[in-house]
Amino acid sequence: GTNPLDPDDNKINNRNQLLIIGFISIIGFIILYYSLPVVISKIRRGEEYQWIKEGIKLRQQKSDAFVADSTDKIREDVLELSSSERVKDN
Repeated sequence: GTNPLDPDDNKINNRNQLLIIGFISIIGFIILYYSLPVVISKIRRGEEYQWIKEGIKLRQQKSDAFVADSTDKIREDVLELSSSERVKDN
C-alpha cells in the first residue's frame, strides 16, 4: 500500500491534482484559442485602416475628377447653346 504520512503517496490527491491541471489546461487553451485572433486583429488593424484610407482617398479623387469632367462638359454644352442662340438671334 500507501504510506498515510507521505503526502506524495496519496493517490486521491495525485488524481485531484491531475484533474485540476487538466481542466486548467483545457480552459487556458480555450481562452487562448478565442482571444489570440482578437489580439492579432487589433495589432494588424492599423495596416487595414491604412488600406481603407487609401481606398477612400482614391475613390474621392476619381469622384472629383468625374465631377470636374462633368462640369466642364456641361459648361461646354451651355457655351455651345448660348453661341448657337446668338447665331439664331443675328
